[in-house]
Order: sequence, then C-alpha cells, then structure tokens
Amino acid sequence: LTFEYRVPERVCFRGDSYLPLSVLLAIVDEVTSWASVGVDPARRPGVSIDLNAALAAGRVPPRAGDHLVFLARSRRMGRTLGFQTCEVRTGSGELVATARHTKLLDMGRAWGIAFGA
Repeated sequence: LTFEYRVPERVCFRGDSYLPLSVLLAIVDEVTSWASVGVDPARRPGVSIDLNAALAAGRVPPRAGDHLVFLARSRRMGRTLGFQTCEVRTGSGELVATARHTKLLDMGRAWGIAFGA
C-alpha cells in the first residue's frame, strides 16, 4: 500500500517546522493497518502490540512542505499475529525512516460470526 503525504505546517513543531516523530508513527500506524486489512481475508483490523520506527542514518525529521511517500507491506499474516513494515521516503526516493508494526489479529468469536471469518 502506498500513501503520499505533504507535511502541513499545522502538525509541525513551532519555530523549527519539524514533523514530530509521533505524527510520523501515527501515519505509519494507519498505513500499515490498512495494508493489513487489505490482505487479510477476514478484514481484521487488529490491535497494535508493537510499533516502532527509526530515522535513516544522517536524516533529520521531515519539515513542513516535504512530500513523503509511505510504502507499507504485510510481511506475514497469521491466525493470531500480523507483521507489517513501512518505508518512508521523500518524493525523490530518499529513505527517511523505516518502521515495523506487529498486530494482534484475534478479534474474537463475535467478529468471526459478524464477518464470516
């Protein structure tokens, strides 16, 4: 799943215009969750049990106006756990950050009954 995002001024730190890494992680959470739902036959959204990201070596956080491309991949989807990764790149393809996301996918019997899982 690919998601493109232009960093707006309103979500950046005042003064230096850097995107807080918490905002970057929130976007990664959404993008990897949609990637997970897209490949799971039961369309289970799951619950995050681990979410982490790291800036690429020598990178500073993105600034207001930067064009970012999030590329999320579901690496493995099991009965109980799902594993996703995400690369964040600039519009020109330079690596900004990498992230990993682990989701608990056991949604219980009611989900299975409601959605035929």
